[in-house]
Amino acid sequence: MNAPAPKPRRRFGWFLAALVVLAAAGGGGWLVYSNLSRPADYADPDGVFTATFPNPPAALPVITADPAFLKWGERGAKASVGRREYAVTVQDGLNPGNQEPGPAGRDAQAEMLVVMFAANTDGTPVTSRAAKHDGHVGREVVIAGRDDGRLTAVRVVVGETCAVRMTVKAPGDKAGAEAALADAAAFFDTVKLGPAFGPAIVEEPLAVSATELAAAYKADPAAADGRFKGRWVRVNGKVTDTADGAFTVDGDVAVRRAAKARMNVPARRGSPVTATGKCLGLVDGKATLAEAVVLPPPS
Repeated sequence: MNAPAPKPRRRFGWFLAALVVLAAAGGGGWLVYSNLSRPADYADPDGVFTATFPNPPAALPVITADPAFLKWGERGAKASVGRREYAVTVQDGLNPGNQEPGPAGRDAQAEMLVVMFAANTDGTPVTSRAAKHDGHVGREVVIAGRDDGRLTAVRVVVGETCAVRMTVKAPGDKAGAEAALADAAAFFDTVKLGPAFGPAIVEEPLAVSATELAAAYKADPAAADGRFKGRWVRVNGKVTDTADGAFTVDGDVAVRRAAKARMNVPARRGSPVTATGKCLGLVDGKATLAEAVVLPPPS
């Protein structure tokens, strides 16, 4: 009687099990890889800031400012590690045309940046506080996403011509707002403001009449430069002449206006005016203010 033929070995089960193990290992490998960090330095092409991102960053789309339509400009870079997103943006064109350079204007623009960012990201501000950054006064806030279960820690610093906004977005809820800011600080502190950002805004403009400013330059130009040149100066007087984007106050102070914006206050010949601009010293024999904003008349 013939012996029964041996049964074939069941290799398919082992093969399937091996596939499952490999797939699991591959998934785990992807998860580990996605959370790897390869720190990379980044420099804003216009010299506004430098930063160290946790991974090589990608450039954000560039938006060109149009103050005449209250449209802010924006550019920057972003990177991610796992589910954490890091970004630094430069925003310009923030002045609607009637805000004086100074602490009050700085704080108003910072607050508006935070409000608009929360609205554009469909989030709700959870906590907000003043912050110091690289010698500047800034603002920190945590924004909770309404639907995505994530927190965005934000630090905003406003300068004379632009602002820098730093963000770290990660999973979390409102109870973790303070922890989110603490975690984000390590990235925020790598952001260094460059020369193009300008000096810290720490004082109100010098207030002087146009007549006094002109007299100071006529009496001693060197001494007047020491007091006024390179600083924001607020002058008042009467408009004696106008030109495209400029006017003269009391015949001896030339005022060059900042870029036209939606809420510019007009300066009409023969009318009283108060304007704040950066003093350039004597230009063509006249004390001259540049990047000037005309202030609304007192109500």
